[in-house]
Amino acid sequence: MLSIRTAELSERQMVQDFHIPLHLALFADTRELEQQTNDIAQDFPSLLDDVSFAAGTHFLAFAQETTGDEERDGRLVLAGVAGVTPNVRPELRMLEYLSVSPLARKRGIGAALLQAALTHCKSQGTVRELRLYTVAGRMDAALRLYTRSGFRILSSSTYTANTCDEHARSVIMTYEM
Repeated sequence: MLSIRTAELSERQMVQDFHIPLHLALFADTRELEQQTNDIAQDFPSLLDDVSFAAGTHFLAFAQETTGDEERDGRLVLAGVAGVTPNVRPELRMLEYLSVSPLARKRGIGAALLQAALTHCKSQGTVRELRLYTVAGRMDAALRLYTRSGFRILSSSTYTANTCDEHARSVIMTYEM
């Protein structure tokens, strides 16, 4: 069972506590922890304060836990989060983040969160485009998900900021409504 709903302002800390460690783990070998923490303020401003969080729309995905433990299995747990934020251009929204717990991957949760974000943008009437930023070479599964969902690459460049992965490249993708 999968359940997706929008997050309330009171759940901002829960979203932040879920997403940020997953983001840090992705780049753990490329930067010092102190620098990573500082980068969060630039990378995810929509998570850090109530005003920024309230300006966006954030989605929570709950899925049944499957651990092999009879007492815990079947219980709904937070399995993924996604956030869409406005841009200075009213027709543009940004998919700021989409994270799925490693234990819940390959179960359609990322695709369902992405679909919720797209449905939300389409329902706004004035939104014509959803953009996102990802890192090819480190997030290839995400890149495949976005491509299968109709996103196309808008621009791409070598990712050089504090990385030891010479094959990584930053990718900006777009979905036109």
